[in-house]
Amino acid sequence: MSSERNSPPDQGSPEKPRRSDEEMQRKRARDRRSQKAMRDRAKWTVDSLTEQVRSLSEALEVQTHRAAQLDFRVHNLQHENSQLRTEVAAMQLQVTEAMRPVEHSSTLSSISTISLSPELQEWQKFPLNVPPTCLADQIFQGLLSSQFSGHLSEMIASSPPDLSRLIESSASRGGDANDVILDIVRSYTEIDSLPQQVAVHFVMFSLARWMLLQNKESWDGMPTWLRPIQEQLSTRHPAWIDRLPWPRVRQYLIRHPNIRLDDFAAVYSSSFDVCWGYNPRAVLISSKETVHSRDRMVINPVYEEHISQLVNWKWIEGKGPSATYSLAGSATPGLSINDLVEISNDKTSTLTALDFHHVKLGLGPMEGSTALRRAVAALYTHRKPWITEDHILTAAGTTGSNLMVFQSLLKAGDHVVCTYPTYEQLSKYPLAQQCEVSLLRLQPQNGWKVDVKELKGLITPNTKMIVINSPSNPAGSHVDEETQLQILEAAKEQGIIVLVDEIFRPLFHGVKPAPSFVEHDYDRVVVTGSMSKAWGLSGIRVGWITTRNQSFLRLLVNAKSYIVQATGSIDEAIAAEALSDRCRGAILGKHLEYARDNLASIQAFIDRNSDMCTWTKPTAGAIGFIRLTQPSGSPLDDVEFCQSLLETKGVLFSPGSLTFGEAGDETMKGYVRCHFTGRPQYVSEALALVDEYLSELRSRS
Repeated sequence: MSSERNSPPDQGSPEKPRRSDEEMQRKRARDRRSQKAMRDRAKWTVDSLTEQVRSLSEALEVQTHRAAQLDFRVHNLQHENSQLRTEVAAMQLQVTEAMRPVEHSSTLSSISTISLSPELQEWQKFPLNVPPTCLADQIFQGLLSSQFSGHLSEMIASSPPDLSRLIESSASRGGDANDVILDIVRSYTEIDSLPQQVAVHFVMFSLARWMLLQNKESWDGMPTWLRPIQEQLSTRHPAWIDRLPWPRVRQYLIRHPNIRLDDFAAVYSSSFDVCWGYNPRAVLISSKETVHSRDRMVINPVYEEHISQLVNWKWIEGKGPSATYSLAGSATPGLSINDLVEISNDKTSTLTALDFHHVKLGLGPMEGSTALRRAVAALYTHRKPWITEDHILTAAGTTGSNLMVFQSLLKAGDHVVCTYPTYEQLSKYPLAQQCEVSLLRLQPQNGWKVDVKELKGLITPNTKMIVINSPSNPAGSHVDEETQLQILEAAKEQGIIVLVDEIFRPLFHGVKPAPSFVEHDYDRVVVTGSMSKAWGLSGIRVGWITTRNQSFLRLLVNAKSYIVQATGSIDEAIAAEALSDRCRGAILGKHLEYARDNLASIQAFIDRNSDMCTWTKPTAGAIGFIRLTQPSGSPLDDVEFCQSLLETKGVLFSPGSLTFGEAGDETMKGYVRCHFTGRPQYVSEALALVDEYLSELRSRS
């Protein structure tokens, strides 16, 4: 047995290996055939699917084209339907008017008589209108006819208007003042967002209610900015002007009757905004009542409060994009991430800081990131009392910072003293909070500086806050350290809060830089700032509030929790790096160099045109206020000047009377705001074109 196991294999038997080779070859052949069959099937499947995709794509393209055609037809039909509804309403008014007994005097006639009557209360003075100049005016003015006054006055005073028709396609029921106003609103096809439509209805309905009821209660219920100004009471004008929210725009249009509705309406209706940053549908809420088996939809009280504040109405004319050269802005040129890396004195560290792949995109700290708050604290001079990160709260830009301060520290009935001219939010938002506001007027003959004696004269026993913009927008002046101490001493006597918008700090030109207001012993001081003006990072929307008053900070943090909760983590990281020791000095130095070169160019421009141009040379900030006069010495119409300059030369300035002046204030007439922290070559080219324009004006005078 053992010998058999150990004997060598039989070398003379090759059949078994030969059979194995043949089987392997046959298997390989079968595999090749199978693989080929699989490839053929796959190719057929791919070709088949490709053909199906092509057919489906063609069918989808056809259906998409048909859907687009249907959408277009629906849009046209909706527009025609709106026009027909307004025309029907106008015809109904005409027919009813024709049937009205002659002996009945109309409400419209009585309003005209009242408007001209002397010694009346404010609420008894109505706008002086010319006969209707458009279909909307025909309908709106028709609402004031006597045949409606009793019935409609009762209806318009009874309950909040039902706005359901703004979100559904139901037809007008007619005979209802609210329905007629809704028809007018829906006929404005360019006003297509629900927040805008509700806002326009709010204005028209508020005005109609007062003019129908003719009582003090309805007058008090109107926003103060909607009440007629002097020009509306003394000069006959089209009724559509009365329905515009901005008093200064109404004043300008009445003073320039050559501007027609057709010229104005398309620009206005397609470019105004009400700054509602929430769900558009949230502007309406359902009431408990039902009408025709559906819920009544009424304006959300939160939204009503929002649009009752004029600061939330914006008119973005779109002039900037049409300008070849815009000197109307105020921010330094925007920087990119690459610009920050390039300008850094430690590019590796900046690249690491701006690598956002590791940044957790959850909700950041309520107060703002520690890195950013430390970087902001470094902007203040190193002297007692020390400013640290514990004194700083981040916010959504300086506008958001100011908003939080006003909402946290003011209440209705407080008295506020605010410098003027200034960024409008600073003077208008307290008014929207039903505060009393006194304007501390800065005078050009005094270098646009704060007169502390005049300030003290405006302070009353209930003065809660002094509001200052330093460096100044639009004048380019600043409050020096000595004046700061005088202002704070006056505030300290009554414990008045001092709010200073320091968005243009630390841009100082040819003068000793002033400290921040917050760097003094008095602690009831709040200052605001942001990355926009001096730092070239408007797009990241990062601002801050600085105060050493801990009770203020607690109130501000509470307000922030309801408004924005936290600023964006990536935005804060970019801001922190821009304000780091690696980048801060280079960014500021670059922008101060721009300002130095441009101020020299603008001064030379003013010297060349001294018969028509004067200014107080700015000592801080990014803008200056230039006064334009006729060769005779009378001020130019700054709005007309800016419009004509833009149209003929492509250069845009900000008109001072329209942008900064109060309604009826002639002292701002002739002023334009000029930006001087842009790129020097750009500014020089723009000024050369303004030179040409002024020469043309002289030749025509």
